Amino acid sequence: MSLRPGGALIAIAVLLVTQAVVLAACDDDNEFPRETGLWFAFPDAVLGREGPIRVVHVDSGDDKTVGAAGIYRNVAWSPEGNLLAAIRAGEEPAVLLFNLVDDEAPTLSVDLDFDEAQLAWSPDGARLIALSDQGMVILSREFEAVARIGTPEDPPGPAGYTPGMWSADSVHFAAYFHGYIVVVDRFGQMVAYDPALFVRYPEDTARVTVTGWEAPETLAVFEEAEHRSPTRYVLELQGDQVEVLSSSDFEPGTAPFQGLLAQASEAAGGTEVILGRSAAPPQLRWVVAMPGPGDAPIRVLVRRGELFLSAASGLFAQADPDMLARDLSILLLTADETEP
Repeated sequence: MSLRPGGALIAIAVLLVTQAVVLAACDDDNEFPRETGLWFAFPDAVLGREGPIRVVHVDSGDDKTVGAAGIYRNVAWSPEGNLLAAIRAGEEPAVLLFNLVDDEAPTLSVDLDFDEAQLAWSPDGARLIALSDQGMVILSREFEAVARIGTPEDPPGPAGYTPGMWSADSVHFAAYFHGYIVVVDRFGQMVAYDPALFVRYPEDTARVTVTGWEAPETLAVFEEAEHRSPTRYVLELQGDQVEVLSSSDFEPGTAPFQGLLAQASEAAGGTEVILGRSAAPPQLRWVVAMPGPGDAPIRVLVRRGELFLSAASGLFAQADPDMLARDLSILLLTADETEP
């Protein structure tokens, strides 16, 4: 397994297939009722206490709990809404998988070397990636570790990561990772693109964020700079190289999600927009989770330009804003999806 920046090979990844550990099955009394409408999943930790994961139906207020008491982070619904992944923090961090519709299904667990990460399901639900500043793990639907990928030794830019995105066909995942824009496939094969290949003044680049896939080989990224306006680039990936299809500058201080909102609103006439990724099917035109200012992602749900998260803010009156932004996961169930 290797990282390929512009043709050069840097070995940073180890392929490792790991069988998931089977934990206790979910509590029958908390079986997910599959009501249509908007659901939130979040750990009790966002309310300042140790506890299970809470699953709340926004319209009815129906409140279920998932998992034993503990410290959980980075909860993520599967696209179908029947599975819930979460990172269990502590001395033995792991990513857990809860089945919410089959009360006979056990909870699965895969050990991690980190206890904070972005959890991102592929749109087809066949892969789950855990991306952190210490590496990434790609998991199969059966919750086996398909690949574990480490960090590059000499990153060309700032260390760390910004949340990434799967392509609509579930073939590739792209993110900023320790100075590179990395594109990894379902099996852990990865190509790394140095931003110097496409940004105008690489020495001034502060951070680059992936904001969307516009086609299977076309990626949109947002560059934040130290001493100039941020810029959005649309890139065509050509093997180890990239071609800049377009670039547009924004006002100083504009954050990635604001730039994305402006682009999406303009493209959709300001009525219906998809700003990123969500557990909801794309055709519902609901919006999502996207990187925001600072290091934490901002999670919002939007339909026809209206913010819905604020309508449910009473649920989180005592919540830690930073933890809520990182850990809240949103699901929209429609009538066609209520049958497992």
